[in-house]
Amino acid sequence: MDLDILYYYKAQSPELIGKPKKGIKMSDCIEIFEKDMTKSKEKGFSFTINLGERLYHFMADTESERKNWVSCL
Repeated sequence: MDLDILYYYKAQSPELIGKPKKGIKMSDCIEIFEKDMTKSKEKGFSFTINLGERLYHFMADTESERKNWVSCL
């Protein structure tokens, strides 16, 4: 696996994880930003990866987890 690619999986439980559904090439990333969820019907801590032609939305369980993801990416 390439270190420049963020892979994501369809399964939510570790025992069901198989091959990655797809990979996001991070060198194509234009920006990563946290989404303000205060006015959303959904609750959580969301962030978005902008590749220009496509946006990927991710949800973290806690604010600190989201900040950790954003700073690592």
